Amino acid sequence: MRHPILFLMIAATGCLDRELDDEPEVQTRSESAAIAGVCAQTRTAIGPVLTTGEVSAARSGTNLYVGWTGTTSLPGSIVKLDPQYRVTARWTMGATGPNLTGVLDLGSHVLAAYGTSSTGIVDMWQLSPDLSIANYAATYAGNPARNPFLSNPTGSARAYLWSSQKTLIASHMDPSGFAANGSMFDRTGTITELAGDNGGHDSAVVWVENLGGGVSRCSAGNIGFDVPSAPSLRTTRVVSTDCRRARIAAGPTDDIQVVVTASASGVVRAHFRRSGADMVHVLSASGRAAKVRFDGTRFWIAWRDTGVGALRIASIDPIGTLVYSPISGPVVVGDEAFDLVRTSTTTTALVALTPNSLDIVTLCR
Repeated sequence: MRHPILFLMIAATGCLDRELDDEPEVQTRSESAAIAGVCAQTRTAIGPVLTTGEVSAARSGTNLYVGWTGTTSLPGSIVKLDPQYRVTARWTMGATGPNLTGVLDLGSHVLAAYGTSSTGIVDMWQLSPDLSIANYAATYAGNPARNPFLSNPTGSARAYLWSSQKTLIASHMDPSGFAANGSMFDRTGTITELAGDNGGHDSAVVWVENLGGGVSRCSAGNIGFDVPSAPSLRTTRVVSTDCRRARIAAGPTDDIQVVVTASASGVVRAHFRRSGADMVHVLSASGRAAKVRFDGTRFWIAWRDTGVGALRIASIDPIGTLVYSPISGPVVVGDEAFDLVRTSTTTTALVALTPNSLDIVTLCR
């Protein structure tokens, strides 16, 4: 079934898939141990930042691009960091939207998705690799995903992930990064938030639906690129009820994933999925804003505990064993002021926006 929808510069068309409505039976695994977790930390002075600042990072070979939001008086910026995490280039964005949902290195240029998520507006910026030139590229209307840039492993097929009302949309991206057409998938409830990640074959997505009456539900699935211009949503499943702030990390195979969520009361959970079996770890009884990333061997998780300034860190191995780190992460300025980014085929870094600096924490296995 094809349904054309026009939202400013994006048109999403495609097919309707079948939704799974039953929440899976969940196993809870209690094994945990403590390891160091942090093996290096770099701090770069960047000047004062917003207390509500948001950050997003993307790998570029052995370098990193890191962007953050700002105002006229406390401007947002994008920096390029070398392998030692030293700033080699910087573009001052100035006043941006309050949200930064993703940064992407396309080789020929860099994309940054600034905007206002509450009104469903994203301003896409295009920057040169050395950050000497920045141009406004497009405005997209619709609820943007966190980590919205999906692709197959080679980057030959890409999609921009977003939603509108009860519809999840994966818009096809051309080589320049322009998003249009693609596929759309109808859900049961209004999609209030969503997030993506790229895996070894498919991409992974998670979304939160408002089912009415104060009831929420998180579901996850894979986005495939068998037809590059029409991404497909497959193997969908219910992850949890009473959930929000959901993020997902794709594992070494399409059937291994971790979804992190928070309940209305602040219980932070990690939902480990392997070969159709679910395992749930309670990370915190009172926390929020968890992020997750797979480094090739382990899933790394960072989150904020209520009343605790420093970030908490843990990891999960590919069979589901949870490992807590006794070493805390940096103190960040806000719930979206930290990101986890894979910096090599075996390493993940925690990128954190602190009141006056950008902290890069290399996570150990």
